[in-house]
Amino acid sequence: MPEEPDVVVVGGGIAGLAAATTAARHGSKVVLVDAHHLGGRAQSDHRRGFTFNRGPHALYDRGAGRAALKGLGVPASGSPAPLVGAKALRAGKLFSLPTSPASLIRCDLLTPLDRVSFGRILTSLPRRSTRALVAMSAREWCDRVTRRPSVTGLLQALVRLSTYASDLDALSADAAVAQLRLSTGGVTYLDGGWQSIVDGLEHAARDSGVVIFSGNAVSEVEVGPKRVAVAVGEGEVIGRTVVLAAGSPDVTARLLPGSIPEDLGPTVQATCVDYGLSTPPPESFILGIDEPVYLSLHAPSARLAPPGGAVLCAMSYGSAGTESVERLDELAALAGADRSTILERRVLSSMTVAHAMPKPGSGLPGRPGISVFGTDNCFVAGDWVGEDGLLGDAALASGVAAGRAAALR
Repeated sequence: MPEEPDVVVVGGGIAGLAAATTAARHGSKVVLVDAHHLGGRAQSDHRRGFTFNRGPHALYDRGAGRAALKGLGVPASGSPAPLVGAKALRAGKLFSLPTSPASLIRCDLLTPLDRVSFGRILTSLPRRSTRALVAMSAREWCDRVTRRPSVTGLLQALVRLSTYASDLDALSADAAVAQLRLSTGGVTYLDGGWQSIVDGLEHAARDSGVVIFSGNAVSEVEVGPKRVAVAVGEGEVIGRTVVLAAGSPDVTARLLPGSIPEDLGPTVQATCVDYGLSTPPPESFILGIDEPVYLSLHAPSARLAPPGGAVLCAMSYGSAGTESVERLDELAALAGADRSTILERRVLSSMTVAHAMPKPGSGLPGRPGISVFGTDNCFVAGDWVGEDGLLGDAALASGVAAGRAAALR
């Protein structure tokens, strides 16, 4: 371990890896420490030839995360989500889901007047100021922009889809609308899963000279005017600056009390079931309109399955239990995934999808920035930091910003 590194990064998820690489490329000696395997929730698992992400991840094509990866030289290849022929599930029946102007015209989910209302809302998204929506909840916004119940239900379903949030009363409208706008630019399912990003970031970090230590937990961080001390296992790492990319706000506050504001916003949870199939099912995408579920076929579009096989991901928004898993199995059957075709099945129950989603009254502008109040040599990064999007976008963008600030301090 280098003596007195310039920057110590705590946390080896995608935010920490992005921060470490950025700081190293700005000329700093960098040490990254993590208690677990690199990647955090961005890791992918391999089972009998199938690759399962930890939740149905997608990379937004116009998002801050894609831009951050490009800046770091990390490739992110894959294929678009399979939205041709996408279906909406309402009252137990399947309808066509509008995913393009052409499909909106043919959509049997909406009446002709509903289609006009929905089309006007979508075309107004690029022009809509999100700053004016900070005080409002996502549910309030959906209710205000249209008085047509079918359109309101569809908008709420699309907000759930793009943010993973189940409680739209606890999500700020500015974050919801910004994410809806971003989703119109498309998403990519990554070849090799999000593990490909983790591997690419690790390679970039090591090539940039970052020294990585995993397997030892960080128990405490002390920040002084000219130095930081990070307690790792039974030892200590002394540096000039520190980036805390340790995951949740709670972990960050525990390592360095007083480093972030309290009550930032709700944690988002979901229950996911992944299916490794011998053959793709007839339906590739189903979005629940009157129930918080969705299903998408990630392979064979992306390289996640053996030749001829498929990976199907189903998700129920919010914390739930056995009933949600049973409902997702029913949804997979509705998509045409016959039991005889299921070669592998993995359940993630009530997993954390995102930390501290923006809440009404504070919104994206109210999220913590990368700087820690009262210090000039401590920075934070994660999916709950900064105004640059949500989820992986926020993690990568804040990681790059915190790494740059730590190196230039």
